Amino acid sequence: MNNVLFADTLTDSRPSHHHQESQTDSKFKQPFAEHGQSSGELTLRIARPSERLAAISHLFKNPVGVARRRMLNWIISLAKNHPKLLSGLLVAGRTSEIEAAIWLYQLPGRQLNVWLPCFSRSIGETDQLNFLQQVSDRIAKSPSDLAWSTVKPDAAASISQLQFLGLKEVAELTRMFWQVSETKPVTNHNLSFVNYEHAKHQRRLVDILNRCEKDSLDCRKLHGTRKTEDMLEGHCFRESLTPSNWLILNEGGKDIGCLLLSRHNTQPEFEVVYLSIVPEARGRRLGSAMIHHAQKICIESNAKRIILTCDGCNLPAWNLYRTCGFEPDGTWKLFAKELTNEPLNR
Repeated sequence: MNNVLFADTLTDSRPSHHHQESQTDSKFKQPFAEHGQSSGELTLRIARPSERLAAISHLFKNPVGVARRRMLNWIISLAKNHPKLLSGLLVAGRTSEIEAAIWLYQLPGRQLNVWLPCFSRSIGETDQLNFLQQVSDRIAKSPSDLAWSTVKPDAAASISQLQFLGLKEVAELTRMFWQVSETKPVTNHNLSFVNYEHAKHQRRLVDILNRCEKDSLDCRKLHGTRKTEDMLEGHCFRESLTPSNWLILNEGGKDIGCLLLSRHNTQPEFEVVYLSIVPEARGRRLGSAMIHHAQKICIESNAKRIILTCDGCNLPAWNLYRTCGFEPDGTWKLFAKELTNEPLNR
């Protein structure tokens, strides 16, 4: 069973767990509706330190109170610990007011998370398209291998914007969660694990992931678009998660699967980053056994829940998680663009 080994798709260190939707969706009836007239060309630029809170507030639909204070603390933390991330916070405006904003969020593993853009009501269709064209040019020059974004299935304007930027729909993902309850999971499984150490076991884990990906049902259109080492780095060094319980399943001296369970740094929860069994060891309910092991870790760590992301086309994985007590918690479309001269795999 494969979980989505892709990117920081639906959970991260931002003030909200869910990926934001473009404010355009709540204001515009058409993908690019006309609101106001152009008066000079909008020029894309990196947000100044004094503009960061305003820009991100627009992208988060102007939070207030506690949410706004959390966002301010988060920005201060990013500026101190991850200043390069803020170099992708881009704005445009003809006055002192920000009229358009977007964030090209550079992540480990040579991937670029494209936040959905936000436009003020004064921005007309021509300006929107001009702004997005400049963003598209910036994305094309990125040192990343893959640009991606997630969006709600009914967000027509946001989908149009992503398509304009050259991103294509590659999968539909469902966020799922398991809540700790008084009923404890079955844990009488005799599994042998090796605790993962990145410097020591990276080659072994890459080999497992490569063996599992050959017939994986997850994000099939993205197979072969990124190096396995880059995907692994993207999850191992995410700022929001600590790879505290990454485990290699070993049987008789042979590696036959893995459970990559990470602890959230600010929330009392774990995330199943990846779960898979090599093809020759499947059909023995090892997937269920590893999920039960993850639930046991969650309980013993006094966490409240486990979250994960499942590709809607991966019916075996969906059935596994539902059988183990996971509930769906929203669906998103995944859009992506390979930043090379080669097209996305079909």
